[in-house]
Amino acid sequence: MSTELKEILEKTLEKKIKMKEISLEQRLPHFKDLILKIREADKLDLSELVEGSAVEDSKDIEKDLELLEECGLVVGEEKFSKRRRIEYREYTLTNNGTELAEKLERESKH
Repeated sequence: MSTELKEILEKTLEKKIKMKEISLEQRLPHFKDLILKIREADKLDLSELVEGSAVEDSKDIEKDLELLEECGLVVGEEKFSKRRRIEYREYTLTNNGTELAEKLERESKH
């Protein structure tokens, strides 16, 4: 019985992993764009990155930035705007993120 349960769980997990791999492959251009936008501007906050996007997209962008931060490619810092009276997160590239952005730029030129 436990062997059957294990097999069922393994098959389900394998399917989930495969779907995430497909999803990641489709989103690679988006991640590349985010990294290059941050490099171009030196630092960007979430509101600048989602400008003109739908609300649902802004949540995806925020999740994508969190993933890039976990990967060590960007670093987000909490900021407060006295003028607008809001908290926001500002993103910059790490050294690894900068090196990767340079490679992505060179790759785009070829």
